[in-house]
Amino acid sequence: MRLNFDFLAAADAHFGRVKTIDELLAEIANPIDIWEVKPEYLTVTDGKVSAWTGKHGRQFVQANAARRPTYTADGLRMGNAAMDAPEAFMSLAGAQIGAAPALAVATRIRLAPAAIASDLGYLWAGSTPILRLTYRYTASNNYLRANILGAANSLDVDLPAGQDTIGAVLVADGPAFSLHLPGGATASFAAAGNADFANLFIGSGTGRPPR
Repeated sequence: MRLNFDFLAAADAHFGRVKTIDELLAEIANPIDIWEVKPEYLTVTDGKVSAWTGKHGRQFVQANAARRPTYTADGLRMGNAAMDAPEAFMSLAGAQIGAAPALAVATRIRLAPAAIASDLGYLWAGSTPILRLTYRYTASNNYLRANILGAANSLDVDLPAGQDTIGAVLVADGPAFSLHLPGGATASFAAAGNADFANLFIGSGTGRPPR
């Protein structure tokens, strides 16, 4: 790549450099963990993923063989073979996150074509109190919904029609919650309390909050 600049700069001036995502993540103080879908981080038992280990050693696990996800070249598959229905979920092992006055949860998923028009896919969820992020498809509209400390309190952010790769960041700053998507789309909600993860799950084997 070549950049051309039509201006003069002092001899000692510099413009820095673009940091990689790993460098940016490394700057986060005391992260709970960072999970990447790579073979070296996955424990595969009888063809299914029984544990997913983060870079800092925290694990998502699933003891029930029928609810374990599958690792493929496309990533960690939480849906069925046709990818039009939820099938698997994993739970955070060991000490839970608990009360968190300040917290950010960044998520990236890729939807199979059949899943784009399938409603109610859970990205992650904490069930007590309810704090979860879901992919929704209703009335031919696709969007992300974050339920904040209860099913009735929700943040909805629209997605472009047919979008199959989705990145989202949910930020909790005390009782102030906001959901951000690339490109500037955002929504905010003033909750009655702070984030509190008594448990944490990823995916859903039932189409409802995994418990």
